[in-house]
Amino acid sequence: MTAHYIAFDAHCTFTEVAVVTTSGRQTKRLRCETKIPCLVEVLERISRSRYLTFEEGPLADWLYRNLKPHVDALLVCEPRRNRLICQEGEKDDPLDAGKLAQLYRGGYLKAVHHPESLERSILKRHVALYHNQV
Repeated sequence: MTAHYIAFDAHCTFTEVAVVTTSGRQTKRLRCETKIPCLVEVLERISRSRYLTFEEGPLADWLYRNLKPHVDALLVCEPRRNRLICQEGEKDDPLDAGKLAQLYRGGYLKAVHHPESLERSILKRHVALYHNQV
């Protein structure tokens, strides 16, 4: 069975998507709207096993909670570490998604914890605000 490593480079209006197989061959590269129904539709068109990753950022918590049920595994990763690994070469959003999928396939990504529920996510934000104030 072929595993599909999917990487999202998400922005507020659009998301770049790249899909890499276990062998390292990139099978898809596309752009879609950053709306949950559009992203779920893209994921459902990819056969199982689906492993999704995207970088930590302003949309990460929202994406994590809404897309987790549609994939076999989901990893939100540390963007600073990825930048150090993939520093050389050209840089643009479609290429970033492809590189991120390859890093996921190779096991080079460092996970960032995300709570399963909205309540825990809000608590995490309040703790961060308190930490910043104190």
